[in-house]
Amino acid sequence: MYRLVAILMVLLVGNVFADEHADYSSLGEEASSIKASGKIFHTDGLGVIRRMHPEFLNHKRDKTLREGVRTEESSLKGCVNCHATK
Repeated sequence: MYRLVAILMVLLVGNVFADEHADYSSLGEEASSIKASGKIFHTDGLGVIRRMHPEFLNHKRDKTLREGVRTEESSLKGCVNCHATK
């Protein structure tokens, strides 16, 4: 029983520090304006890519699945090439 309580406490304390950099999670209106401008995402600065990675993935998913756009930029192969360890 004490182990369970100890594990629960560690998880709760760890969760407090997990949201330390909340400003990186979403840019809100800026994300919408960048997506609407039609920028190519991989040429943006590394800081923008780190902050907006989830939004970029959603945008590429929408373009690929819902609009049928199958380009080099929207392909899974491009994601793997960028994220694969060498």
